[in-house]
Amino acid sequence: MRLYSRQIESRKQVEERIKQLKELEEKEDSSVDIDKLVKDFVNMKEITRTMLVSLVDKIEISENKEITIYYKFNILNMGKEDNKLQNVG
Repeated sequence: MRLYSRQIESRKQVEERIKQLKELEEKEDSSVDIDKLVKDFVNMKEITRTMLVSLVDKIEISENKEITIYYKFNILNMGKEDNKLQNVG
């Protein structure tokens, strides 16, 4: 009986933690509208330093002149290998 009640309590704690993480994720998503930020960035004729700082975490240039851009938002980092190929020049 004690094992069962511990298991129930443990499950409740895990479910509560999952709920907290989901709320945190929703809060982050609502605080920054990534789509709007990217659209504004793409539609600008002249990109300012402030705009770059808001999107880009870091830029690396390798010895063989490959450029890798690391964005602040994980969703933008998806397909990074494709971005690396497009940015070589």
